[in-house]
Amino acid sequence: MPNNDWKIRRGDVKGGPTGNMLDGCEIRKSLDGKAYEFIAVLSRTDGDDLPIDDFKFLPFAYRDLIWDVRANIPKEPSTQIDGTWTNNAKSSLMEDESGTYTAQSGPGTYEEECTVEGKEDAASASA
Repeated sequence: MPNNDWKIRRGDVKGGPTGNMLDGCEIRKSLDGKAYEFIAVLSRTDGDDLPIDDFKFLPFAYRDLIWDVRANIPKEPSTQIDGTWTNNAKSSLMEDESGTYTAQSGPGTYEEECTVEGKEDAASASA
């Protein structure tokens, strides 16, 4: 069965220091199978069909920053998905921060995280 849920872990995020805010966020295929969702807030891919190529989620606000997240679609069923991120936090060079991430599938799904005290207040937005 293909993996449809990948979680980002702090050690798998590279780039500026705000990238660590992506720890625990997830990318998953929607229940209707028509989109991918980025879950910190819920940001979906656009359209009525599941993307078959690499894609970008619509920009979203998360932890007082505006984020742009891209994902590279695995060409075969995979236990990981990777991509890039940028946000409007300014680095020492006055440029937006950016970096990469790798998300892993396996234990610790979104549903489990929502049952942990303090995690049930996740916001959502559609892309």
